[in-house]
Amino acid sequence: MASICLPLFCGTAICSAVGAQDNEIRDSVLDELKQWELLDPLGYLQYIREDGLLNQFKMMWDLRESFPLHFTVFKQTACHLAHEANVEKVFSRAGLHPDPNLLQAHQLTLIMVGFNKKTFKPQLDAIKDKYYEMFRNKSGKGNLRSGFRV
Repeated sequence: MASICLPLFCGTAICSAVGAQDNEIRDSVLDELKQWELLDPLGYLQYIREDGLLNQFKMMWDLRESFPLHFTVFKQTACHLAHEANVEKVFSRAGLHPDPNLLQAHQLTLIMVGFNKKTFKPQLDAIKDKYYEMFRNKSGKGNLRSGFRV
């Protein structure tokens, strides 16, 4: 059984076993793997970007007719498209903060806090310690020397 490796995909090697012999039943996957093995490695040079990485999307698009099974798997696994439910959740959360007087960056922070508050729940003492670390003795007003305690 022969093994093929394509070490161009983001610096990692992708190896596959190829073992279809003439007396075996023909398999389209094994046929494509054998065809992939026979490609000239110098043909990949046209798909190398300036940073030295392989432009997988351009290569697979150009080879889509020669390798239809590879192209189908590539389309299904190469990238994750945003789902409309994710966007709708962000819009719904953003609708809870409709104050036009807030700065856009502050409004974005409030929305992100609203999304992430379920995953991080610090103890009250940790919140107070962080508050004291950030704001204690930073100004003349409200510090412990003026008699005000938080």
